[in-house]
Amino acid sequence: MRTLKLTHEQIELLQQALGIAETQFTNVHNNIVETTINVRKGISTNEQNSHAKFYHDMACIFADLNEDLGAGRFDK
Repeated sequence: MRTLKLTHEQIELLQQALGIAETQFTNVHNNIVETTINVRKGISTNEQNSHAKFYHDMACIFADLNEDLGAGRFDK
C-alpha cells in the first residue's frame, strides 16, 4: 500500500476529474442503452447489456471514490 500526501487543491482537482469520469461513463452507458439495446431488441441483448453494465459499474466506482475522498475516508 502507498501513502500519499496531497494538498487540498490536489484533492479537489482529483475529485473534479473523478466527477468528469463518472459523468462520461454514465453518458456512454446511456448512449449504448438508448441507441443500441433499445433499438436492437432480440439481437444479443444480454451481451449488449453486459457491455453497457461495464460503463455503469465504472461510473459507480468513480462516484464512490469521489465520495470517499470528499469524506476523508482515506485520511490517516
